[in-house]
Amino acid sequence: MTLRLAGRVIGRGTRLGQDGLTVWGATREALLEADAALPFERDALREAHVRDAAASVTLDLELAGPLTPVLGESDEAIASSFSPGHHGVAGRVGATLEAVFPGLLLSTGAGGGEGARIVAGRLGLPPRPLRDLTRDGGLTLYRFETRRLAQERGGAEPVFLYRGGRVVGVGEVTIDRLRRAADEAAEHLMARRWKGEEPHGLLGDYNPVLDRYDPVIAPALAQASAALALARYASVPGAPASRADRATEFAAGLLAGLTRVSTAEEDPLADPLSAAMWLVAREALRAAS
Repeated sequence: MTLRLAGRVIGRGTRLGQDGLTVWGATREALLEADAALPFERDALREAHVRDAAASVTLDLELAGPLTPVLGESDEAIASSFSPGHHGVAGRVGATLEAVFPGLLLSTGAGGGEGARIVAGRLGLPPRPLRDLTRDGGLTLYRFETRRLAQERGGAEPVFLYRGGRVVGVGEVTIDRLRRAADEAAEHLMARRWKGEEPHGLLGDYNPVLDRYDPVIAPALAQASAALALARYASVPGAPASRADRATEFAAGLLAGLTRVSTAEEDPLADPLSAAMWLVAREALRAAS
């Protein structure tokens, strides 16, 4: 169970079991964590503040299915047994069982291999290769599928999610919906602008669990890819003129920023793949202008 307020995680609880109290226990754990995280003074007004904030809290519930043992002759083989965003990771040593759910793995950008190492750490195992831990350390690894229900806003009816997103039926896919999705994607990219005066372009990947960007500045390949996406968006017939103009201006700024190299940094375009993407984005921007 994960509780969020204004998109930020304020409480998370995990319980493993098959009885009717499992969900209750996870919810109670999340509520206790949220109560400690809420930014309200413990005074006479706290109860009223918490009650007001509770109306905006969203719930995110993941229910695990049966555990399936994972085998592999190498760390790479073990990691490849997990489908990102679809499988959770569990591990057992003796009678102790720990698990990491796919929602947490998605939010941190971790794959199955990283999830297995997280589980091993929680079980008190040393930082050794997974194959060694499963062979000599008494670790048994499992994968499991989940059913995930989440609210898009406080008080709303929950929807089923797949790999972190709502499953959209074929009948819902219309030209208007696709256009709105493109508009929202363009706005999202432009909202990730570096907030300072420096020409750093885009912020890096946001980690909602830690509430920080990691890396703080997006790599050159990601910035050039974003410029390409915005240039192509601006050239799509029917895109709002004002937003298309902002998209081309923003894309041009990203590409220009990648060519400005200070004496204290390495040339971001020294990487051949990043340089190639920069050239592709520049041509797309010329076509859109």
